[in-house]
Amino acid sequence: MTAERDDARVIEAVESVCPEFTPALRQRVLSAIAVPARVPARPRRRLIAVAVGAAALLAGLGFVPLPLGRTHGVLTRAVAAMSAGQSMHVTARGWLGGDEYRFEEWSAADGSMRYEKWKNGELSFLIVNTDDLRLDYNAPPGMAYEYDMPPMPGRKQILTGHKTRAGLQKTMAFVQDHLDGGEVSEWRERSLWGGEIEVMEVEGTVAAGTVISGVPYDSAGTVIVRGEVDPQTDHVVSLREYLKMENGRQLVFETQIIEWGAEIPDSVWKFQPPAGTKLERSMWWTGRADRDLAAGQSGDWRVVLHAVDVAHNGDVVLTLSRWLPEGEAAIARRPETPHIEAEDDRGCTYSQDAGFGCSENPSGGYWVTTLHPATSQSVLPNAITVTIGSPVEAEQGHPPVTFRTLPLPPRQEADDLFKAATEVVQY
Repeated sequence: MTAERDDARVIEAVESVCPEFTPALRQRVLSAIAVPARVPARPRRRLIAVAVGAAALLAGLGFVPLPLGRTHGVLTRAVAAMSAGQSMHVTARGWLGGDEYRFEEWSAADGSMRYEKWKNGELSFLIVNTDDLRLDYNAPPGMAYEYDMPPMPGRKQILTGHKTRAGLQKTMAFVQDHLDGGEVSEWRERSLWGGEIEVMEVEGTVAAGTVISGVPYDSAGTVIVRGEVDPQTDHVVSLREYLKMENGRQLVFETQIIEWGAEIPDSVWKFQPPAGTKLERSMWWTGRADRDLAAGQSGDWRVVLHAVDVAHNGDVVLTLSRWLPEGEAAIARRPETPHIEAEDDRGCTYSQDAGFGCSENPSGGYWVTTLHPATSQSVLPNAITVTIGSPVEAEQGHPPVTFRTLPLPPRQEADDLFKAATEVVQY
C-alpha cells in the first residue's frame, strides 16, 4: 500500500529503502539506552563513525548500525535537524513464508537515525545510532547492547548517501554480491504520475538463508531487486524486491513512503527494554579514541595508535584506526583488522589476536587487537615497538608503519580488559 499525503513537500518521493542491518562487531563500546532520564554526555566531535553497517549500515542501502546514548544532545541534534528540514521518515513492508514484516526508519540531518524491524506485529530488531553512541536490541534472544562510538570521518555522508542515486548504485552492487549470476540493468521510463524515472534492476539466484532487504529466504530462488530514482533530485523514490515465479513476480519487499523534512518525535530517541532483557553496556572508546599516541602514513592511509593497555597476564591491547583522507574515494570493500607485529624492550615477540573492529567501512575503521607475549616474563618490559601493516598491503602501495619504543603503562587487574569494561544489567 502507498500512503497518500496532500503535502507535496512530504511526498517528494515514495517507497525508499529500509534494508536489514549488518551488525558490526559489538565491541564498539558504551551506554545509550534512552530510559526516561538522560545525563548530558561529554562534548564529542561532530564527525563520527557508523557503517549502514551495520551492521548499523542497513545492509541494503549502506547503513551502518550505531547506538543512542544518555544525552540530551541527541534530542538537540534531532531538533536542529528538523529545523533544517533535512530529517527523514521511511516505512516499508515485506511478506514471505507466511510472515509479515514492517520496517521503519527515522533519520536526522546530522546522521543520527533509528531503525526498527517488526515481524508479525512484534518488534524483533532495533538500532538507534547517534554520532557517538549506538544501541542494538534483539528480541528473540532478549538481548540489548550499548556502545560508545568513536569519531568517524564522513559518517553523515555514509548514513544519508543511500537515499541518492549513487547510494542505490552501491545497493545494487551489494545485492549483486549476494546473488549468483546477478546482472545490473539501468534504463529510463515514464512514471505513473508523469515525468521520467531512472530504473536500476538486478536479477539473480539467492541462496537459502540470505537476507537482502530485511526479509529472509527459507529456500533458494530467483530474486529481482528494482530501485527507482527521480532524475530531478537524484533521490531514491522506490525500492522493491521480488521472488521470480513461473507466472510472474511475487512481491516480498516494498518501501511505502519516504517523508522528507519529517518532524521527529522526542520518543524516537528513547527506548525502554522490555522486562527480561539482558543489557550489556560497554565503554571502551571513551577516553581512548580522542587520544593520538602516535600517527603515521601508510600510502593513502592515516594510521593512528590511540591507546596501549596492558592486562594482568601481560597481554598488550592496542586501540588503533586507519582512514583514507576525508572526501577521497573509498576502496571497494571494508578493510580487515590490520596485521601487527611487535617486540618489547626485553626482546620478547608477540602474537596477534584477531581482535574486533568498529565503524568499519570502505574509508577505514577503528580496531582493538590483543598481542600475546611469546614467553612468560619474570621481568616486566617497559616499552614495545609495533609495526602495523602487511606485505600484501605494501604491494598495494600501503607500506607498514612502525611506532618504536612505546611506553607500556602499568598492568591492570583484569586479564580480559574489554569484559572488565562491560556492565551487565538485567531488566
